[in-house]
Amino acid sequence: TTFNMSENASLFIDNDVEWGDEDFDLAIITLSDNASFELTDRFRVANHGTTELHVSGNASFFVDDDLRAGDNDDGLIVITMSGGSIEVADKLEIGDDGRCDIDLTGGTFTIGGEAKLTGRGGQHNTVDISGDALMDVSDDFLMGDDDDGDTTLTMSGGTLNAGRLRVPNNEGVATINITGGEINISGNLDLMDNDNGTCIVNLDGGLIDAQGY
Repeated sequence: TTFNMSENASLFIDNDVEWGDEDFDLAIITLSDNASFELTDRFRVANHGTTELHVSGNASFFVDDDLRAGDNDDGLIVITMSGGSIEVADKLEIGDDGRCDIDLTGGTFTIGGEAKLTGRGGQHNTVDISGDALMDVSDDFLMGDDDDGDTTLTMSGGTLNAGRLRVPNNEGVATINITGGEINISGNLDLMDNDNGTCIVNLDGGLIDAQGY
C-alpha cells in the first residue's frame, strides 16, 4: 500500500486503520507540500512487515487516538520528518516486540500522551533529532521499557520536551547521545528505574533541563 500525497491533497479516514498484519507487508505514506492525512481513530501498523511515514514541507499527519506499531518481532516502523507536522492525540507505543527508526530533522512531532519505545525481545529502537526539529511529548517518554529492550536517542540539534523521561523504564537498555540541542523535562528525569536495567548517557554538548529531580 502506497500513498504519495503532495500539493494540497487531503485524505480523511473516519475509522481506525490497521496495516502490515501479514509478514513482509509494506505500507508507505509520503506527504509533502501542503498535503494532509487525518485519522479519527487509532493507527495500528507494522504488526508484521514494515510501515514508513515520510513528512516534509508544510504537510501534516494527524491521528486522533493512539499510534501503535511493531507488536511482533518482524514489525518495523520508519518515520522521517524534515518539515510539517505529525500529531498523535493519545499515546505512541512502538516495539512491543518489533522496532522503530525515527529521524527528525525539522518540523514538529507532537504526542498528546506518553511515548513508549520498548524494543522487547532484543530489538533496537532509534530516535535521531537534529536541525530545528521539535518532539513534544505531553506525558512520559519511556525508553527501553521492557525485558532486554534497547532504545537509543541521539541528538545533534532540535528539541525534545517531555513530562518525564525514564531511561530505561524497566529492565531494558537506554542510551542517550547528545552533541547539541535541548532536552526539557517538566517533571522527573528517572535514570535506572530498575536495578536490572542499563542506562548510558554521553553528553558532549547540548542541554538537559529537568525541573523535577
